[in-house]
Amino acid sequence: MCGDTIVVRAGTYSLPSAVDFGKSGSVGNPIMLLADAEVVLNVTASITPSGALDLFNLHDWVIDGFRLNEASHYGIGLHGCTSITVQNCYVYRAQASALIVEVSNWSSDDIYPVPQNSKMSVQHPRAWPAKR
Repeated sequence: MCGDTIVVRAGTYSLPSAVDFGKSGSVGNPIMLLADAEVVLNVTASITPSGALDLFNLHDWVIDGFRLNEASHYGIGLHGCTSITVQNCYVYRAQASALIVEVSNWSSDDIYPVPQNSKMSVQHPRAWPAKR
């Protein structure tokens, strides 16, 4: 079963800023963010403080099949999220990292407690081949 499904059709898209999402799925009915074959997201923002695809305090999502190019910070940012699956995604030449998972309650002494049962899953990650 799944909840809402968002399908990005084949093509190359420019992202001048991060794409933020504001709705959670539900247990057993995740929101599906799916890319058709040959979807390329070119991140054109000069500074993106978080990911090209960003989820803040959301739960029950599946992100599947994206290629992100030239992310000026992170490819995908998960901030205070639970029950998120990222699968079959390529992140090519991100400036900081391909994927960041941040917890929501940082302490003053820079200890990052990981929430119990956060249920994060990264499946079938891909390293995009270098340009020739």
